[in-house]
Amino acid sequence: MSTELKNVLQYFIRYEDYSRFLNSSLPSIDGDHLPESAFNNLNVMTDTLAHKQKSAILQKLLSYPDIKKAPNEVQGEWGLRIDKVLSRDLGVEEFIAQLPFQFPDNRDNVKIFVEQLLSQEAFTICYPLLMNDQRLTKKERIIRPVLTCKCRLMDNELQVDSFVMNRASLEIILAEAFECPVEDIRMIATEIYKNLCTKIDSIESARLPLIIELIDQGLREEILDWKHSSLLDFQKYRGWLMSRRLFVTIENLNEVQESIFRRELERLLSRHAQSPSTLLDQYLFGTKQAVDYSLETQGTGHHLGSYTADYPVNPKQWRIMQSFPHAALLAVNGPPGTGKTTLIKEIIADSMVRKACLLLEVWDQPWKLEDKGTIRSYYQSPLAGKNPYSMVITSTNNKAVDNIGIELMDEVQFLNAVLALADSNKLEEASTIESEDNIAAVEEDEEEEFIIGLEDEGSNPAGFMNDARSAMDGIKQGVFCARLGKKENMTEFRNRKFDGIVKGLRHADVEALQNTEVRNSFAASLSSLDEIHQQINLFWEQLRLCLGRGDLGDQRDIPVAIAGREREIELLDGSINPQTLIQEELTLKRQQIEGEIVKLEKLIPQSESELQSGEVMLRQAYVDKELFVKWKRFPQNLLQFLPERRRFKKDNPTLAYIQEIRIERLNQEIHNIRIRLQEDNESHSQYRTDLFSVLEQLQQIDHELQILISSRAELQQSLHQLQELQEREAVLKRMLQIEESLTASSYYDLANAPVIVRLRKQLFEQALAVNEQYVIKYRTEIAHNLDKVGEGQRWFKAFYSENGKRLDQYQKGIRAIWESFFLCFPVATTTLHSFSEQLFQPLHSVIDTLFVDEAGQIMPHYLCAPLYRSQKAVIVGDPEQLEPVRPFTLNLIEESDVQKELHDRICVLQNSAQEYADRGSEFYEFMGTKKKGIILTEHRRCEASIMRFSNFHVYEDMLVLKKEDDPNKLFGANVVAFDIRGVKEKSSHHNNAEIAACKKVVSLLVERYGKEVLQDIGIITPFSSQAKQLAAAIAGVDVGTVHVFQGKEKRFILFSSVIDGVHPKNKGLSYVIGNKPNLLNVAFSRAKEQFIWVGNIEAGLASGNYVEKAILILQKLGALYSLYNEEYENPEYSEKRQEAYAVYEEKHNLGGVDARFIGYMNDLLHANVLLNPRRHHELMLKAMEYCRSSLGIVSPWVNSNVMDEKFFSLLSMAMARKVDIKVRIGYNSSRLTLQEIDKIVERDNYSFKNKEAIKIALKELYNRLDSNLVYMPPLHTKVLLVDDKILFIGSHNWLSNHGKLAREEISYLITNRQTIEYVKTRFEL
Repeated sequence: MSTELKNVLQYFIRYEDYSRFLNSSLPSIDGDHLPESAFNNLNVMTDTLAHKQKSAILQKLLSYPDIKKAPNEVQGEWGLRIDKVLSRDLGVEEFIAQLPFQFPDNRDNVKIFVEQLLSQEAFTICYPLLMNDQRLTKKERIIRPVLTCKCRLMDNELQVDSFVMNRASLEIILAEAFECPVEDIRMIATEIYKNLCTKIDSIESARLPLIIELIDQGLREEILDWKHSSLLDFQKYRGWLMSRRLFVTIENLNEVQESIFRRELERLLSRHAQSPSTLLDQYLFGTKQAVDYSLETQGTGHHLGSYTADYPVNPKQWRIMQSFPHAALLAVNGPPGTGKTTLIKEIIADSMVRKACLLLEVWDQPWKLEDKGTIRSYYQSPLAGKNPYSMVITSTNNKAVDNIGIELMDEVQFLNAVLALADSNKLEEASTIESEDNIAAVEEDEEEEFIIGLEDEGSNPAGFMNDARSAMDGIKQGVFCARLGKKENMTEFRNRKFDGIVKGLRHADVEALQNTEVRNSFAASLSSLDEIHQQINLFWEQLRLCLGRGDLGDQRDIPVAIAGREREIELLDGSINPQTLIQEELTLKRQQIEGEIVKLEKLIPQSESELQSGEVMLRQAYVDKELFVKWKRFPQNLLQFLPERRRFKKDNPTLAYIQEIRIERLNQEIHNIRIRLQEDNESHSQYRTDLFSVLEQLQQIDHELQILISSRAELQQSLHQLQELQEREAVLKRMLQIEESLTASSYYDLANAPVIVRLRKQLFEQALAVNEQYVIKYRTEIAHNLDKVGEGQRWFKAFYSENGKRLDQYQKGIRAIWESFFLCFPVATTTLHSFSEQLFQPLHSVIDTLFVDEAGQIMPHYLCAPLYRSQKAVIVGDPEQLEPVRPFTLNLIEESDVQKELHDRICVLQNSAQEYADRGSEFYEFMGTKKKGIILTEHRRCEASIMRFSNFHVYEDMLVLKKEDDPNKLFGANVVAFDIRGVKEKSSHHNNAEIAACKKVVSLLVERYGKEVLQDIGIITPFSSQAKQLAAAIAGVDVGTVHVFQGKEKRFILFSSVIDGVHPKNKGLSYVIGNKPNLLNVAFSRAKEQFIWVGNIEAGLASGNYVEKAILILQKLGALYSLYNEEYENPEYSEKRQEAYAVYEEKHNLGGVDARFIGYMNDLLHANVLLNPRRHHELMLKAMEYCRSSLGIVSPWVNSNVMDEKFFSLLSMAMARKVDIKVRIGYNSSRLTLQEIDKIVERDNYSFKNKEAIKIALKELYNRLDSNLVYMPPLHTKVLLVDDKILFIGSHNWLSNHGKLAREEISYLITNRQTIEYVKTRFEL
């Protein structure tokens, strides 16, 4: 184990230690609670501790059967010896040696226990105590310490080493100060609570009185109206009584309950050192190898099993299915309605198919009996205890775990036939199947210790209880999921599932359930799926090729593309043929020219040779001519007789002969040769030029032809590829049974075609059958192993060892037995609070896959021990919904040894389990600037407008809202708000006006949709007291706080905000709801079809936080109805007002109101609506005439046309009757007073022509009413309140419109007591 991991785990342990005392409860044994006077006599404390230590040692001894068998007289001596041990007069070794132990382990365990008790110098004092007296029995009574102090005696004085103030006790004390329910105090006084915790945690003193004094000082500083001089003066509040008694204990007595998570972390420290877990390290410290999922290329893989055939998983879920097998830690952020549960179920279905494939590989390999003849004998399967594809689902949210567990049992049929056999009358004795060699005596050395070790509040992983319910009750459900954990789940599992499977496997008729065709059918389906995916991949590869080459057009129409290619080839052929003819002609011409050139190149050298010879002969002729002339002269002529001369004379008889015959002829021949040679050279040059031209033309033609031929070849190849694509598409369409073209489909569309989804679903069902057949085939071995799980009504009894000392020795058997368990119960569920060593032994990777749901609500260290037990994990949650409940805010990490640079990522006050997982996940995405795991973005639960608030203010508009708005709803929209104004109760956070409005809305929904709609309605409120009142008032509807509704959904959600706008703590209440968007995010996202806000719109808009933002969304996208300010309303829904305003109707007793006024009013009304200005004015005058006790008027404007002589006459008569008349005026905001009436009129009535008359009338009204006339701008509400029983509210300005103005006016009759009370309070009427 690395030092850093050790430091982190120790930090978690310290946190749990601190949390333990902050939220502890104590045993309700009166004798253990000492009087306050014990502080003055410390011997009383030490005597009490000694007595407790002695009792603990005796109890420890008697828990071992070998010691318990000792005679009574021997046991009687042990008390005296224990006294001597505690007084140090007898050594521990000597004491242990005198005890009759038969088993060395037991002796060692007792020795360690006693030594630990004796080593404890410090002790714990709990003082004072808060007791809840509302429980029926003493055993049920809750006792909470106020202060828990770690103390020691120094010089016979009490010294406090450290202390904590119990947070639950602090909440009770604060609730009394704020006069609110205890469960709401942390929401209402959030900052005060945090500040007090910080101050209290920073107190350092060794003296208890000074500690209490400093706490008192903090209370006075934070709570302005703190009424006690000391917290010790607190007496009682809502069933909690203060007792100034004290409780004394020491750590090893475990009288203050220890957290399961602390025990698990302690065990993990030792286990991880022996068998390190890379999964746990990755979760805690993150990974540097994470891949950006948005950049990850979409693969072409496929999964094997689907949970349902009704619809496929969405594209993101499908991608996750491909990533899951290759990831050890997968974090999935699932905003509301994005299919977290769907994803988990799909992974489960796929895992079952893969498990079936694995079982087929080892189908005929035998199981081996190990540890034969012992209590721990077991059968080892060919899987060797690796427990492949075992799955556990966990969370801190009981509802989430129960929901998915029940759904899996209801929806998946598994081993139902085996379970049914258990109820038949043919059940044979188990021994007929069990081999005699396997029967062994039960060892008892650690049985009692085992029993004690299993006792744990809130869970009963070992204590099965028998009941008389028939196993047939559970036959409709299979055993696909084992719902473990809390006691009732374990009991139901044992009696209705586990015992039934064991008995069914041993039933004589179980062999008849064997079916050899199951494997063949499964293999055939698997082959079909593989074949389809091979064809998909072939088609997809060909499609990618064609698209990459540009073979398909934008329409991706294969026939059109093929026809286009054929036309293009035909056009090219029309161009290639003429070009080929030209090429042939030019080739022939080239050949001709080349022939002529060859001829000339032969003639020219001949002519040049002839020319050269002729010129030689010509020169000789001229020489002979000169010689002839020379020899003809004297005396040369005398030598004619010489033979040489005679020959010369013979060849050249005359000079003329030489000249004419030889010279002239040779000149002519030479001339002719030269002309011929010139002509040949010129011809040769011309031929060369012509040849170059022809060659150029040929080259151009060749190039053009090459292009055309190449284009044709390319088109031919394209045509071939398209034809190949067409053939592959045809094959795939037949397989997928799809008629339309597949070329526009994504790979996801192809891989999730209905045929494939049905086939995957079929494979899942067949895989279940394969698993069933394997269990039946090896029923003897499996039943034997299952006996070890629940033997003697105890969980893994034979493999128990105190403090897990023999865990490594037993682990092969434990793993083999878990493997058998998960063969019969493929999925198990349990809450994290039950995920302990009593349920799952702390063995590394004993589980294959751990699913964690609602991880955004989970403290990060809660997952450490479960992850250690797992090979891989899928952690699903949403930190943007509800956060973990953190018992305190003291940042203990600052005092830890965790490296400073890790503080922000490790601190449990800043992180949830989901945020740890996001950093450790092997894939990540960004939501805005937040780095998260994979994010599910397809929302299908709510209609689009309902999710707009969450999508915009929480999820960075990442959600794709698939469900369209349907405006055909009651009140005209799917998001509706009612401006309901009632006064919140002073000492409890409930608003009766909102309760009445919710009740009315529910009744209207029932009126429209029928009584069956009640089960589709949910009412959410932030405050538990409001939830209780709503639940009492409205039967048949689910009501709860936001935390209760986490994970639920309803067609219709009503949200009651409670804030009233007039309560002095109103800002605090709106802060509770809207300081973060989380709470409202959950509320909105529960509504599938309609979300209805019920609350004070004015107060919400004034909040300045997410409450305001939510209301603005409602105004923009939906219908908002307000009797108090018509400017809030959306004119688009004006036609729905009559329907909506029925919410405000409520009949009440009008006793005390003059019957004449009631009659006159009823004559003017139409369905509780008062129309046109004339009727308004007449009604006001009649109200003045007949009012008996009070009359209230709120009118932003005033006018002398109304305040005329008749008005003042009626006013005088009413005042003479002692009627309390109050008037509120003022429109434009200002700081003017009624001493400045002229300025008020100029400001509010600046466009009126009769301003002077208005001033006179208003002054007269002020003179008569005095302080009952109040100027309180800016006013928008128009009110007439008669005798505190009849309220008219609407658009009519009662003191400025005398009934003759053309403008239409409307007001509504309200008799609701709560609304009237609010109006009176809000406007001081």
